[in-house]
Amino acid sequence: MQSKLILDAEQRILVDEMLSTSSGAYLIASIMGEGKTVCTVEYMMATKPETTLIICPLNTRVGWERTLRQQGYEGKIVRIESTPEGKAEYAHLAAGVPGVYLIGREYMALSATTVAPKIKLDGTYTRGREAVWSWKKVKPNLAVYDEIHAVQNRNATMSHVLRTLKADFKVGLSGTWAGNKFQGAWAPTRWLWPTVIDTSFWRWVAEYCTTEFDPFAGKKVTGELVPGAFVKDLPAYGRIESTLTTPMVTEYRFVELSSAQRKAYRQMETDLIAWLDDHPIVADLPVTARIRLRQITLGMPSFTEDGEIGFDVKCKSTKLEALKEILSDLEDEPVLILTDSQRFARVAVARLGRNAVEWSGQVSAHAREGILERFGKPGGPKYIVATIAAIGEGVDGLQFVCNNMVWLSRSENGLLNDQASKRLHRRGQTKPVRSIEILATDTLDENILSSLIEQRLTMRASLRKG
Repeated sequence: MQSKLILDAEQRILVDEMLSTSSGAYLIASIMGEGKTVCTVEYMMATKPETTLIICPLNTRVGWERTLRQQGYEGKIVRIESTPEGKAEYAHLAAGVPGVYLIGREYMALSATTVAPKIKLDGTYTRGREAVWSWKKVKPNLAVYDEIHAVQNRNATMSHVLRTLKADFKVGLSGTWAGNKFQGAWAPTRWLWPTVIDTSFWRWVAEYCTTEFDPFAGKKVTGELVPGAFVKDLPAYGRIESTLTTPMVTEYRFVELSSAQRKAYRQMETDLIAWLDDHPIVADLPVTARIRLRQITLGMPSFTEDGEIGFDVKCKSTKLEALKEILSDLEDEPVLILTDSQRFARVAVARLGRNAVEWSGQVSAHAREGILERFGKPGGPKYIVATIAAIGEGVDGLQFVCNNMVWLSRSENGLLNDQASKRLHRRGQTKPVRSIEILATDTLDENILSSLIEQRLTMRASLRKG
């Protein structure tokens, strides 16, 4: 067991604020890597709730369990899940049996949702499903929602389910709890303070937001009226921006598409159709065209055996050529390689050989644990090629062995990019983090990067008080 983590001055102030609030809830908005988990555990250790429910991404449960034990919690820690033992724990929580109960956020939503059977046009039907539990019947002393930005969509199933859950005290955790757009701030805070935040989303919009009229979509929220005003009005809000002394230095490497890639890119851009040998790929919608254009910047796509559009292991890719040059320059240093495409991640791993491993939604939690233990160590992998969505949550420890990351592509979701970058640029990192972006010139790469920078600056202003 690792030694107990000692809070620094800023974290101690945040925990003291949690202990002194009478609002019934607290929102920890510290950026990634600034100790949101340990601050919550320290609050729990100080208040000693009989029952604690922690709603979290599945891959963060091990981290919660470790931190609880590391900080000295000796009570029972169990998981509510689909196994017979996991289902029994729901009844224990409802009955008030002391302990910490962990549940995956996806399973919580599914367990409380009834799905009606659907009849298809061909006469067949899909089976319905009855809700397993009602979360109205559960009232833990402490309810924690980790990565609370997951409920930013006020119309999503999880948002509705969460609002049925009551607790003596609630804690929300996320450095980007409003997501990528300010309107996402309403749903998380509505759960935390149901008697304080306006029950009407549009009344809340009228008070805090700027809007514009879209002839197709109606009134749209465009941002915050006065940046920082809403969080200033929240009853209990804490944010630690950064205590890191190690900087993150960003470099840009520009590459030209190969002649085949450029030809396909121009065809798709102008005609919404591109030819792969004698076979066309057609984009019938603008969003599909955008996906295809992003694929072409990574490598020359092809048809897979199942008829899907993907990448051959030997595909032409100027980005992979640039990646190999970068890795050669870094010599034997461990590197985290990031892309938004799982299929291209698999190609990159194959091209880099035995020193590389894949980290994606296709890799089991057990295998990921093994990667974390061996990465950057003698005999272990030197390169992790990760999908941005998979690496972003619940991964800690990479910063102790690695300070280099290379981006083959970015997600258009700035929140996911920020989470991925914080796997290295977080507490425990002792070296400057080197972030290298490989961008294809005269493509969507440059437009996406500019858009993400603007998005990040806008949201950062709204997450700070005043």
